[in-house]
Amino acid sequence: MDRRQVLVGAAKAAVLGAAVDAALAEPAGGAAGKSQSATGPDSSQLADLMVIQNLLAGSAWSADVGETAFQTNLYAEDAVMDLGGERGAVRGRAAVVGMIVNDGHKSARADGMTHVAAQPFIRISGDKAVAVGYIQIIVTDPASPERSLAGSPAAHPLITVRMTANRWEFARREGRWQITRRTIRAAPSPEALALLRDD
Repeated sequence: MDRRQVLVGAAKAAVLGAAVDAALAEPAGGAAGKSQSATGPDSSQLADLMVIQNLLAGSAWSADVGETAFQTNLYAEDAVMDLGGERGAVRGRAAVVGMIVNDGHKSARADGMTHVAAQPFIRISGDKAVAVGYIQIIVTDPASPERSLAGSPAAHPLITVRMTANRWEFARREGRWQITRRTIRAAPSPEALALLRDD
């Protein structure tokens, strides 16, 4: 079983369990139009929460392995990726997905680039959701001497070359959650904090 099958299987199991809990806790139709409270999601939103969490976990993974099929399902056809500054915005699913297979990205992957995502904070309101969180980009530092830790093989240390604040906007269309807009800002910075605070 490959990693993609594991991810899909875990998502199905989580969604099934949460859906059962929601069905037991909510009368039919009771969740329509509900917004997430300040104390967190109610039982009727847990299935959606798990789906979105798994999609975001898969976003980092698929970027590292160049899994375009996952990214194609992740982003809506009219998705926008706002990179900020001179890089501007990338518009449309094809252009967004194309970013993980361009020459620059392939070269970075060959150098050992790894995306490490922090647990996102997710707010759900009906058929829309917003998630915010940090992503670190980590690579091996060949300039540093190799070190061994607790008997592990000696290796060069890892360094964080970039950290970003991210805001993902989701919409549920035809029963499926997809990203309609992703905004990225370098962190730490005032722009990153403003992005995380934006409602």
